[in-house]
Amino acid sequence: MRGWVERALARFTDAVVFNSKRNEAECRMAGLHARTLTIYNGVEVVETTPASAEQILKHFGVPTGATLVGKIAQLHPRKDFPLFLRVAQQLAKRPGLHFLIIGDGPERARLEREVEARGLRGRVTFTGRLADPLPLIARLKVKLLTSLREGMSNALLEALALGVPCVVSAAGANGELISNGVEGYVVEGRDPAPFAHRVELLLDDPSLWQRMSANARNRAATQFSVERMVRAYEALFTEVLSGSPITDPSLSSDSPPRPSPRVR
Repeated sequence: MRGWVERALARFTDAVVFNSKRNEAECRMAGLHARTLTIYNGVEVVETTPASAEQILKHFGVPTGATLVGKIAQLHPRKDFPLFLRVAQQLAKRPGLHFLIIGDGPERARLEREVEARGLRGRVTFTGRLADPLPLIARLKVKLLTSLREGMSNALLEALALGVPCVVSAAGANGELISNGVEGYVVEGRDPAPFAHRVELLLDDPSLWQRMSANARNRAATQFSVERMVRAYEALFTEVLSGSPITDPSLSSDSPPRPSPRVR
């Protein structure tokens, strides 16, 4: 029903904005006949202090000085936390490595049982939903995102802005946020071994980690800043109100401008 309504309203809409090119392409393939364009979400992250993260970790009983690999997401089947745990199982032989699952949802009880079944008790911590997860994201050595389906992950943007290299599935817009081998790795398929291997590359090579961390911060600051997002929306609103063509290259679209703009 929602899809039908959106397609019907598109005929009376001057522009439909998506936050990823993947989402834009999928909706056009599904029959959305309208002028479309992509404006990426912006991220603005305030730096956190290491002490605040250590206090939270102590509260949850995480060993002091542990190397952390984590994921922040709703505990839902589309996020494929079982794959995350299979990767954790392959990496569990490494001393001092601990896994954080930040978030809550309908899968939590089942996932806690799976942690026990895979022999990961004491190596995986569920924090539940946190009012401010940024200190823990900043404390991660690697962010591991194993989603089956994904849109534009704001948590992934936050990790980039905090300089956390990421190992992600190829779902949704992940490949638009992460350039494979630059800010982290984009892994095709659902085999845990390639995910585990790429996490180990980052854990075992400090110079690689430092380079990807710097690349992540730079990409967030230049490609996904709030300022860039706001300028893009301002340019779009100006065009719709005035009827003049878009001048910002980030607002390019395959569909031509409509001759009689209407504000919606």
